[in-house]
Formats: sequence, structure tokens, C-alpha cells
Amino acid sequence: MTIKVVMIGPYAIYPNGTVPLRMVPMAEALHSKGYSVSIILPPYDNMAESGKEYSVRGVKIYNVHIPKGFSIRTSPLTKHISIANSVVRKALELKPELIHVFVPTGMSGLSAMILLMRKWFRLVKIPIVLDIDDWFGYGGFYDNFLVQKSGIRYRLVKRQQDWLLKHISVITTGSKTLQSLVWSLGVSSDRVFYLPNGPHRFEPASNALDIEAIRQTYGLKDKHVILLYTKFSELSVKKVIDILRIAKSELGSLALLVVGKGELREDEELLQLAEKSGLKESVVYVGWVRVDKLPSYLTIGDVAIYPFKDTLLNRAKCPGKLVELMSLGKAIVADKVGQIAEYIQDEKSGILVEPEDTRTFAQSLIRVLEDAELRKKLGQNARERIWRSFNWNELVSVAEEAYEVANSMEMGS
Repeated sequence: MTIKVVMIGPYAIYPNGTVPLRMVPMAEALHSKGYSVSIILPPYDNMAESGKEYSVRGVKIYNVHIPKGFSIRTSPLTKHISIANSVVRKALELKPELIHVFVPTGMSGLSAMILLMRKWFRLVKIPIVLDIDDWFGYGGFYDNFLVQKSGIRYRLVKRQQDWLLKHISVITTGSKTLQSLVWSLGVSSDRVFYLPNGPHRFEPASNALDIEAIRQTYGLKDKHVILLYTKFSELSVKKVIDILRIAKSELGSLALLVVGKGELREDEELLQLAEKSGLKESVVYVGWVRVDKLPSYLTIGDVAIYPFKDTLLNRAKCPGKLVELMSLGKAIVADKVGQIAEYIQDEKSGILVEPEDTRTFAQSLIRVLEDAELRKKLGQNARERIWRSFNWNELVSVAEEAYEVANSMEMGS
């Protein structure tokens, strides 16, 4: 018998990571086990998706309509609630046997709150599971981005997260730190399931000629290439430049290939600091890359670096970009922070460095750049580890267990 699951997401499938890196591959794995899975999204951050419906490898994606002029930051709460109601109506229209909501804040958090209220008034009787892959409380996401702009918004978001975590029956978490944080709110351990990110299938990389053309375009031929694949908020720009300076002083001919864009203009800060440090010619900044071209750019890097500030926010993350790099077989030097140490086995599937030890990080990078056999071993082991130990076809059994608990709690209520 097919079980119908509806997943509710926080925003469009692109450009943010939760939907394509977590929701879609989880849904695909459930679909391969016989579940009927649909995803409903409020694409306020990508208005071109508004109202569109399509399928991704057997998973139906529904984008609710977003009114013109809507802004997540400036539109009144009534408009947010209206869109969240549209999400809930679409979810119930599909007659699911279980709803899995991703991200306990913002639009998906509002949708979860509306669903809970409907349950309390006995308008619906559907088990709800909540997924959290970022920490939105003190020391978390909104400390970094919104508290300086709107203390009221920050407090509301924190309360929304904490309220939902306490009231929804079952919770899946993207990291062990998040699991502990949820426990700290008084949520019983039998309701919380650790469900980390796994790899997803990239489209094949471009052929060797195309990759060579990219190298030629950016002047990367005959250079060691250090890959930084990032959205910047998780790292120290100064540390990146310090690592580059030390590596260049010993190796000479190398380049830092930066793929990604800063949310708060950190990319501009990186380029300015590179220029002040006399490293402008060694930094190749390409910004965001189209999804179909991404594997080619990531292939070019000889070694990927993953500097990660040691903060509660970063410890709580389940870094999807690291998973992507490992799935492609990249040799990686990374800071030993939070979930990174769950993925990378030091000296086997990557090199781990104690955070804030910039010189050891740079020396480890130099060692891997100079040793082709070590790069090959680390890359092969990284790919094997992520596909074997964190494969979605295996991880999804955790989701199934969470669903069974949620169903039993619903029947017993």
C-alpha cells in the first residue's frame, strides 16, 4: 500500500540549499521505497517559480502563487499568513497520510503552526513531523543576520522555533548538535531523530575540453588551484586570505578559485582584503554558478578548503556543500567543527584542523597540494565514505522510523 507524504518547504527550490540538498533527495529515496511524495514550496525568493508545477525524478513539486510585490522582510504579517494558508490548503488538497515540514521558522513555520491549530480544533487528523537543519535561537542564525536590524523579528523567530519544537510530535535534525539543542528544550529523546544530509546526484560534468576552456578563461592553466565553495557566512574572510598568503609564500604559482556569493557582501570584503594583501591576482572569483555547470567548476580545484568558524550556528549546521565536495571525490582540508567531524575521518577522507589554527590549516593544505598520491587517496576515500555511510537510500530509514513514531502518537491521541 502506497503511503502519501507531503513535504512543506521554506522557500523555492533554488537558490537556497535546504530544498535541493535535503528535501528533494530525501523525497526521491522515499519514492524509491514506494512512498508517494509531493513537495509544496512558497517561492518568495524566486518569483519566476510562482505557481509552477513539475516533477523531479518522480517527486511532484508544487509552487504556490506568490503575489507581486511580496517581500519576506517588509510585507505585513497578514500577507505571510495568507501565503502560509495557501501552502496548507494545497497540502490538505493532496490528502496526505503524513506531513513533513522543513524549517521551523518563516513561511514553513507558519504553515506548521496553522496545521497544529487545525489539529487542535479537530479539523484535521494528520501526523506532522518537523525537520530542523539550522539553529534559529540564541547564538544561531538570526543572531548573525537579523538581530542588528530588527530585535522584534529576531525574538518572534526564536519563539516560533521553540514553540514548534515543543508542540510538534516528532522532530528530525540535520546534526547531532541540533539534536542536543532540541533535547535542551525539554523534548524527549524518543521524539528526536538524527537525520544528516546525504549526497545527491549531480548532472555529469562537462567534458575535458570544456573544463580546459574554463581553466584557460580564468588563467588557471599550470597552477595549483585551491577551491573555496561557500556562501561566506560560515567563515572568516581574513582567515581565507591568511591561508592563501602562507600557501603562496611556499608554493608560488597557485590560485584560489571562489565559487559562491556572500549574503552580506563578504565576497567584496574578500576581494578588497586580497588586494590590500597583494594577492589580487591569485584570487579568481566566479560567484554563483549555474547548477548544470557547477560540477565542472568544482572539478577544477586540486584541493578544496572548508574553513568554518567555531560557533554554535556552525556546529548546528549540516553543511551541504561539504557533502557535495565529498560526493565528487575532492581532497578537502577543513576545520574540525560540528558535523564536519562526523563526515570527514581525519587523514582518511580528508584533513581536519583544530579551528583558529590558521598556520596548521595552511601547512596541511600545502602538504596535500604537493602530494598527488595523498590527494587521490583522500578524494577517493571521501567519495566512498559519503556514498556508503551517508547514502540517502540508507538514511531514509531514519525518516521512516520517525514517521512510524508520529503515526503511533497520532493514533494514541
